Amino acid sequence: MTDQRVAVIVPAFRAEPFIGQAVGSVFKQTHQEWEIWIIADDGQDYEEVLAGQGFRDKRLRFLSSGRVGAGASRARNLALDRIDTPYAAILDADDRMKPEKLGRAVAMLADHPIVSVALDKLDDSYNRLRLVGDGPDGVLTPGDYKFTCLSMDSMIVWDRRRTDARYDLNLSNMTDLELLMQLWQKAPTTFHIGTPLHDYV
Repeated sequence: MTDQRVAVIVPAFRAEPFIGQAVGSVFKQTHQEWEIWIIADDGQDYEEVLAGQGFRDKRLRFLSSGRVGAGASRARNLALDRIDTPYAAILDADDRMKPEKLGRAVAMLADHPIVSVALDKLDDSYNRLRLVGDGPDGVLTPGDYKFTCLSMDSMIVWDRRRTDARYDLNLSNMTDLELLMQLWQKAPTTFHIGTPLHDYV
């Protein structure tokens, strides 16, 4: 049987008020072969927090940065170094995945090492502000990508067997773009799904 597990990596810093929305959106995915890796970067016990909200599942995995405010890049790298799934995706603790995101991405990952999706930019009350990357599906070169998508790690799902990367801890900004540039070194194109499948808050 083909392994189609996706590790969804969620760094958490003072995320108690909203992390349940993010985790709940993964539970609602049409593609159910996933693991959620939650990395506490604030000393919080997110296993207890989520259990209190009704989320108990063997696919929930919990790590800690061992610090307070070590940064999202360090937290994500901790999970990237631990996961053994073929696919990886990034989810901020205040964002949500639309139900078909993982399913549609995994289907395209059969032929493309990196898949990006359009996103909904929302305000704090989850009202739409604008769409990013909406339009036709198709293959994008890095040059095309910048005119279609933001350099945002939340927009991508990638096949770790064909290309992989880690966040550069020496950078204070543009870490998403630098991660993408690493991924493009081995996979010079991205398949873009122009349907908004991610809620970005």
